[in-house]
Amino acid sequence: MKKLAATTALILVMITASASMGFLYGNLITYPSFSMEQHRPKKPFSDDEFSLSNYQREAEEYVRRGKEYIENCDQDILSIQRERDDALDEINSFIREYNNFAKYGY
Repeated sequence: MKKLAATTALILVMITASASMGFLYGNLITYPSFSMEQHRPKKPFSDDEFSLSNYQREAEEYVRRGKEYIENCDQDILSIQRERDDALDEINSFIREYNNFAKYGY
């Protein structure tokens, strides 16, 4: 009975610790926003060829950087998910190890 209580207490502590770590990490990490890094091109004031060409070049660059930003976000999301999954696997492995120890001893 004591082993069951100890196991239950350990699991509750681990769940609480992992939940609070997620809360802390979620508040400590700020992700750069695209709008903060890139300034949206402004429409030209005149319709001369130079202004229109310059606006088109800036628009193409803005779109290219936006697509690059989105691709980087997607890669970051995949990386974070892999790290989360690895952490979960490690925690579950430890819980199994602990439960086996609590149930069978050395």
